[in-house]
Amino acid sequence: MEYQLIIDDFICDWGYNKWNVRRDLAPYKGKPVNVKISSLGGDLNHAFDIMQQFIDHGNVTAYITGMSASAATVIALGAKHIKISQGAALLVHKCSNFIDAWGSYNADQIQALIDQLTENKQENDKIDVILAQLYADRAHKSINDIMPILKKGNWLSPQESLDLGFVDEIIPAFPEDKKQNKFDDRLIAKLNCFGLPTDNLSNILIDHADDKTDACSDTPENNSHQPINQNSMKTYKFNKVESLLKMDSITPDTEGFVSVKADEFEQINSHIDSLESSVASKDNELKEAQSKADDLQKKVDELTAQVDALKKAPADESHDIHDEGGEEAKLNHHDLFNSIKSAL
Repeated sequence: MEYQLIIDDFICDWGYNKWNVRRDLAPYKGKPVNVKISSLGGDLNHAFDIMQQFIDHGNVTAYITGMSASAATVIALGAKHIKISQGAALLVHKCSNFIDAWGSYNADQIQALIDQLTENKQENDKIDVILAQLYADRAHKSINDIMPILKKGNWLSPQESLDLGFVDEIIPAFPEDKKQNKFDDRLIAKLNCFGLPTDNLSNILIDHADDKTDACSDTPENNSHQPINQNSMKTYKFNKVESLLKMDSITPDTEGFVSVKADEFEQINSHIDSLESSVASKDNELKEAQSKADDLQKKVDELTAQVDALKKAPADESHDIHDEGGEEAKLNHHDLFNSIKSAL
């Protein structure tokens, strides 16, 4: 296959941009153009412009022969026909931009930052609708069908890409595709460098794991298969930390390390401090409750001892009660007179 354009680097001012694509397309005005795409994406400003250049040119066929992500897939949308290699993968996702909010803020500055981020989010929401509409038009679907796919942001296999309508045809893998798509440490490191996910790639590209030829070198000593770093294949669960930091996902690099910004690390530290304070407070409450329980038990023991002592003590002596005669013992008037007389 002869390609008139090959886009295999980052899409930006210093990589492939709208100006050099316009220059490279000019000699083929009115002629068919084959474009090979194997890019991890980049700047949507350039991507939208290049997409329109392909549309205006009219007879462009895009060949996705490598890892094509983000802005690179937007470029492909401008082609009349999109083909994807069996050794390729596609990634579409919601737009993102760099946020720099490090520093010390007072209340007014915090509010200003909130307003700025809110405006930024609203702008991103608008761009996401534009992206969803472009993909939806290509796939003959609704925006509601496309938006969950953008939100999930997973790598798509050639068959998944075809089923969703993002491409028109699957073609046999070219030899050079195996070089680009072997699921090894270098590929993982490159994807991590661009902040792109790698979770689903092992399922898409696992068929290349048995390839014994290292296409990156022609020397015999390097023609042995390099084993995949198991750290890159292992699935980690960072649900709690991702929730705390409000991150969609945290992906370790090939050595198993996770990059965390200083403010994010400080946030984790503050959360741990808060948990420790809460545990200490609960511990104090538990100690106070235990102390009260001990005092109550002591009183119960004392009362129990008193009851036991009373049970063991001898009973008081009883005395006979003599009946003095009751009604029969009443004095008559003579006896009463005599008793008074004697008293006088």
